[in-house]
Amino acid sequence: MVLDDENDFCTMLKEYFGRKNFDVYVLNSIESALNQIESIDPDYLVLDNTLPDGSGWNLGQNFLNLFPNLFIIFISAFQAQMPRMSDMSRFTILEKPVSLSILDKLICSKIVEIS
Repeated sequence: MVLDDENDFCTMLKEYFGRKNFDVYVLNSIESALNQIESIDPDYLVLDNTLPDGSGWNLGQNFLNLFPNLFIIFISAFQAQMPRMSDMSRFTILEKPVSLSILDKLICSKIVEIS
């Protein structure tokens, strides 16, 4: 799942990971994420900090609590203050612009760990 309000970035991730046979869900606001995340039940969440309706990063711990196997990739164009998280192994932080190869390695390494 990608929660970001930059359409070009979301399209790029959807197309790239879609070609790798991932189901990619794109949401552009906190409200849409809160309404749909339980039905999506994501394994990975690419989570932007600055969204039109608030700070996405502030939702990180809530998402980790809801989904015990979720891995979050926090992204931001600005060096933001990292929110408090209970399990440091379940997330990482990347600054925009984000490299697809780095995202790919992160996600693939987590798939190997889970298997």
